Amino acid sequence: MICARLRKIRRWLKRLRAWTDDQGSGDETLDGLMASGDTTAPPKPEQSASIVILTSGTTGSPKGAPREETRSLAGPGALLSKAPFQAGETTMIATPLFHSLGFAHAIAGIALGSTIVLRRRFNPELVLEDVARHRASALIVVPIMLRRILDLGKEKIRGYDLSSLRIVFVSGSQLGGELARRGLELLGPVIYNLYGST
Repeated sequence: MICARLRKIRRWLKRLRAWTDDQGSGDETLDGLMASGDTTAPPKPEQSASIVILTSGTTGSPKGAPREETRSLAGPGALLSKAPFQAGETTMIATPLFHSLGFAHAIAGIALGSTIVLRRRFNPELVLEDVARHRASALIVVPIMLRRILDLGKEKIRGYDLSSLRIVFVSGSQLGGELARRGLELLGPVIYNLYGST
């Protein structure tokens, strides 16, 4: 049954050559396809883009929060006026990209032409290893991630070269005073905190 379905699909498939010495081969080439393509601009979409960000569940169960496409640079401008992100650096995003913090920093990193380092799962020691290996200048975490990194202890943390780290950007829930003090003591004056609302 699967083969019968594949035979039906096969007739719709085309073969294109990306490069050929024989222009009379009968097969379409990518150059020919591009030359015969429509060069008019695509139509504008009927509605603007929308994004659904998953909330962290701080005030209840996690849920999808629809966000409209912003038409202003006020948000990124406010962020860049308070935290010294720079173009072309390396950012380690420890938070998931479905969370507004991870997503926002991925978009900001792309806009700044930064190298973005991601992991499928959070592991505090691997985060430090990645910061050291990739010479990351920024680390993006939520407070519980920062706590788990700091709980590794002074000896383990000092075992990694974190001299490139200029920003530990913490958001997603309340950053308590005790945790902030521990972060400053073990990582240096690199803690930047933002509390937003998805």
